[in-house]
Amino acid sequence: MKKVLSHLCLLFAAVGAVHAQGDSKPYQYSFQDSIRLVLENTKNADAITIGTSFNTVWASLGPDQQRTIRSHVKAMKKKLYKLRPHQVNYFGAIADAINLEKTDPARLTNYLLIAGKVIDKENPNKANEFFKQSRDFFEGHALNNTKYYRLKVFDDEYRFDYIEPAVFSTMPDTAQAIAYVEPDTSAYNTPAYLQPIQQPELTGPVLRFDKLSLNFATSFDSTFITNTKGVFSLRDKIFVGEGGRFDWTSAGLGADSVYYEFSKYSFKTASASLKARQGKLTYVGRLPGVVQGVFEFKSVNHKDKKSAGYPRFASYRSDIAVLGLGSEKMKYRGGFGLQGAHMNSSSVTGDMAYLDLLGETDKKFTAQAKLFEFRDSTVSSQRARVAIF
Repeated sequence: MKKVLSHLCLLFAAVGAVHAQGDSKPYQYSFQDSIRLVLENTKNADAITIGTSFNTVWASLGPDQQRTIRSHVKAMKKKLYKLRPHQVNYFGAIADAINLEKTDPARLTNYLLIAGKVIDKENPNKANEFFKQSRDFFEGHALNNTKYYRLKVFDDEYRFDYIEPAVFSTMPDTAQAIAYVEPDTSAYNTPAYLQPIQQPELTGPVLRFDKLSLNFATSFDSTFITNTKGVFSLRDKIFVGEGGRFDWTSAGLGADSVYYEFSKYSFKTASASLKARQGKLTYVGRLPGVVQGVFEFKSVNHKDKKSAGYPRFASYRSDIAVLGLGSEKMKYRGGFGLQGAHMNSSSVTGDMAYLDLLGETDKKFTAQAKLFEFRDSTVSSQRARVAIF
């Protein structure tokens, strides 16, 4: 039955003519009416709604946009696209772009241009992923939009694009020998936080954001990356970003007091989690300046802000000075980490941390541990080595 309906839909779309019952003369249906009728005949609620919506928005499309959509339908017919889910998602994305996203004509033309490239270059299943993801974006202006997790986009400027796969030319062995250049090994001696970041190489249909902010909204958290930019794969659901800020308000700390500033980062948008290998932390009143390190966020169940285990941070260096330890005679050197609002001596390398207590004229003792925990004006460790002088 589905196969028959699919062929009917394509026939209606391409030709736009059927015979009315009891009438020997053909009744000429409009393109949009033919789409609506076939989607209604599926008896599927989603398809029926899309058929009505598409029929309604058709008149708002420009002549060039209408011709483009007709050409898309003909191309999908040749590639044997199914009525459901392929064409339902195709028409649904267009209807949602106009009715829900309120997109302007220029941006809709941009979307249709990329949709044409997808139909031309991708197989039907990959094309359907593009249609569905575009439809979800137009519906909720989000990169993930489920009952339990929404990745909302706001304060943004975007456009659709299609990234062609890189083409590598092969050279003869003699040419390769001539072109050989001794590899640069300087990176081996460069600190990890200064080494170039290898970002995922996206191909196919994408959304390019010249600017945006992201809201990770779950039943446990509502956290933000603000003032960032990046590219989102509409096929693989990966966001590749650069810049932006993530604060610790979800753990009860002030947005202007504790925050992480990203360098380059990437994450899969289907999960409410993120890890960045390069960036810098500011903690007003606890750190004398910014500290380079890794960042991690994961939305997991917690009772309140005080018990939140994320966001997390660990410094690259292990010579960080921590302020506000309660005494000028107490000196600390080691890593600096955060687990929610709780401070510790974590570092990426896992080096030892040291705590010195000074007397009037000399050192009284030195404590050495893998992990110190800082609570208000106290420093503690479950396992430490102490040298008394």
